[in-house]
Amino acid sequence: MIRDVRTKPGANCGTDELLVATLKMKLKKLKRKGDRLNVYDCKGITPEYRVEIKNRFKILERGEMEEMWDVVVPWLRR
Repeated sequence: MIRDVRTKPGANCGTDELLVATLKMKLKKLKRKGDRLNVYDCKGITPEYRVEIKNRFKILERGEMEEMWDVVVPWLRR
């Protein structure tokens, strides 16, 4: 809600007049459901899936990502 608006005609700010406003704001309160971490049920993950996910991240451990980056960077600079 805007409570008060005034102009300052003598202000040297690059425009004709400086506008000063007083605002009143109400912030919405956030509802917290507690400061607990999200707990995921990992019991149903099969060993095959775990191996597949682990293999996906091995690319990052090897130097292959840097080779891929060397190809991408010149393309981005076009």
